[in-house]
Amino acid sequence: MAFNDFINYKCEYRKGLVAFLDILGFKQFISCAHPSDIYSLYMLISTNYEISLNNNINIAVFSDSIIITSEDVNNTNFMSACYLIINQIYWNFGLFVRGGISYGYYYCSNNISFGQAIVDAYLCEEDAKDIKIAIDKKALPFIMKHYSWCLDQEDEKYSINQFIFQNKIFIEMGKEAFKAKNLDIEKTFKLDRENIIYLLRKYSNTSLYSKYLWMLKSFNNFCDYLKQHEIFMEKIKIDEI
Repeated sequence: MAFNDFINYKCEYRKGLVAFLDILGFKQFISCAHPSDIYSLYMLISTNYEISLNNNINIAVFSDSIIITSEDVNNTNFMSACYLIINQIYWNFGLFVRGGISYGYYYCSNNISFGQAIVDAYLCEEDAKDIKIAIDKKALPFIMKHYSWCLDQEDEKYSINQFIFQNKIFIEMGKEAFKAKNLDIEKTFKLDRENIIYLLRKYSNTSLYSKYLWMLKSFNNFCDYLKQHEIFMEKIKIDEI
């Protein structure tokens, strides 16, 4: 395509949900990791491209930022795509991801992304501070419609409770699973608990402590949620560090 073709190309904004995800600790990862590991990280994310397109979701990546968009505000695969990538990055590379979700006009095609909704999602992520996906007020009505069951609220700000969202399938089958003494499910929750306690102790005297403290609050909210659904586990809730 000639330069003049690009100049004369007319693109139109779309309107929908936008997630801006930020890989935390990426600078340190870049400075320490082998180029093959960095390449593997990007290839891992790219494995979601085709699946996402088939579900009316677009993904764009640049440096430590990932943008996920969908025109369909009722597309429940949108949030699933966000957490699929978050989990892939955490479990394979030990890196946390923080995000923000907004709603509005954007352009996203062939790894090119821009628009006010992307800016708003970025500002929402930046304001979140803690390790979570924060919800912008423009996106809240649509997120509330499908995800009110896994929202945390603090000072009129909303975010997705990752533990409730990711373990929804366990909650839905929870009573039967725990009656059948499915120890794998309980083991998963205990690993989450142990990891949070480990991180809080490790970073107790650093600026990162408050970020992991949010994970403790979110996890305990999840434990309360389980109790409300009559799913009980002994010594899961974190009472003290």
